[in-house]
Amino acid sequence: MKKWFQNHPELKILVREYTSQSTIHGVRYLGLLSSVLERIWWTIVVGLAFCCCAVLLRDVYEKWRRSPVIMAFSEIPMPIWEIPFPAITICPEAKIRADLFNFTEAFDHFARLSVDQTKELERDKDLLGILHICDELFHIMPELREKYEQLNKSIDFMETMERLLLQKNTSLLSCEMNKDDCYDSFSKSITDQGICYTYNGLSQKDMFKDKVLHDEYQYLTETKRIRNWSLQNGYISASSSDVYPIRPDTAGYGSGLKIRLTVLTSDLDHICREKQGFRVILHPPYDFPRTSNNFVYISVNENVVIGIQPQVVYTESALETYTLDQKFCYLDSERDLMFFRNYSQSNCELECLTNFTLKLCGCVHFSMPRQSGTRVCQLVDLLCVLRAEKLIQEESLNRLSNQLDGIETPCDCLPGCISALSDSEVTRTSLKFHESLIVRYKPFNPAVEHFDLLQFAYIGIYFKEDQCIITMRNEMFSWMDAITSCGGILSLCMGANRS
Repeated sequence: MKKWFQNHPELKILVREYTSQSTIHGVRYLGLLSSVLERIWWTIVVGLAFCCCAVLLRDVYEKWRRSPVIMAFSEIPMPIWEIPFPAITICPEAKIRADLFNFTEAFDHFARLSVDQTKELERDKDLLGILHICDELFHIMPELREKYEQLNKSIDFMETMERLLLQKNTSLLSCEMNKDDCYDSFSKSITDQGICYTYNGLSQKDMFKDKVLHDEYQYLTETKRIRNWSLQNGYISASSSDVYPIRPDTAGYGSGLKIRLTVLTSDLDHICREKQGFRVILHPPYDFPRTSNNFVYISVNENVVIGIQPQVVYTESALETYTLDQKFCYLDSERDLMFFRNYSQSNCELECLTNFTLKLCGCVHFSMPRQSGTRVCQLVDLLCVLRAEKLIQEESLNRLSNQLDGIETPCDCLPGCISALSDSEVTRTSLKFHESLIVRYKPFNPAVEHFDLLQFAYIGIYFKEDQCIITMRNEMFSWMDAITSCGGILSLCMGANRS
């Protein structure tokens, strides 16, 4: 090295000038000191500083690589009238009109038939249609499954349900939203529980893509189309009332949704469905209602009040160029679903379950979206349908617990980058409707005593506050932040200014 410097005197002068003027810790001493031991000492010190700097820089890079996105609360709250009121789907547990069909008698007759006699079954075709929406018990009992296997003829159970299941006028007594009547705003929706009724949900044309579904029946009968709203941009005008989905005017119980539910005592049937009451599902309007997800159960003679605190998540535009394993969410344009127009985690999971069920069972449940020509599962197939859902859940739990493939799930259904969910607070009290009705109105109308033939339930849904806190998904380090962090580490370890 010494000989090399002797052959290049100009380089030697340059190195000496740099080391004598440098502000990096210890480097200037390498050029000014003449003692070999001192130079060795300062060489070790400078080398250690470089090593510490490299380690810290590596840690900063690893932190950015593993967690490049941070979730933080926005400084500016969002008024609740800038987000849609949740869609409300109500599914009566009492399924069958007793005046049209006696399920208990029909099932008792079916249960007494021998396996050979089951082949000639004709009078109980209505029973076979209703069994599609009865409890899981009817699909796992070996004695019943043996009889189902003899039924080769497909049953038009959708026609049976339309004809025999409870209608809206026997399930919904009244509805009020912000002191306006909203009874007519409920429309039919086909779910895994059969026919349910949805308020503030999207129409089938807005929920599903064109020309992908069969035309045998409608999943959603809502006729109102989207007006002045989109998932990506929200409501176009802050003041316009001509919008759909509906949005709240203000918070508080008085301006919320109030629904009186009813069922004839004679329609209560603990054979098909063990529990009697109503399932109430709160979901975003753009989500297809799924009763197997979170729901609030309301028993007859019960008063339930649900206070909603919205949870709105937005994603900064700077993350659009990030990969999925960096931002942990899908933009609406990044994941194209086969059936649904808008991406959401719930819609994606339903579509994934549909595809998995078709692959495993060779058919799909009647409530699942399907194309023309796809076979609908019959009674004998429903055990396989239940097994498919269980396998999907087990695989998802295994992936999440063992972290087998990073963030991937069996269906690869990440949350949407823009989403609006609801955190609910549920309050329950007993409902003494009959006693109150008789005391209030019997002196004026003795006929109110006939209301003993009915069972009632009441539900109120409202926003708890006028504003909600937005959660922003943002990048942890921008390029400027990265340069600043690296510069700070270099300054700390190597020195930046002359003291």
